Amino acid sequence: MAELLKKYHVMVLEKPSALLQIFDRAVPKIQSDEILIEGLACGVCRTDLHISDGGPCGWQEQFTGSHYTVSALVST
Repeated sequence: MAELLKKYHVMVLEKPSALLQIFDRAVPKIQSDEILIEGLACGVCRTDLHISDGGPCGWQEQFTGSHYTVSALVST
């Protein structure tokens, strides 16, 4: 089995209309009923853009968007 990841990168928007910032986060330990996937690519949807500019979808503090990903199974 490949070595498990210890950290991952996230792009976070800390306030509306700000630039995205990159943060490292620790990979959580998976439970027996979970799987671990590695995100290989990630897209931004229109809802993410509405949230990022404080538009009609509303602002979410420390927003980490995007639900369009290409992933690979790392561990079960």
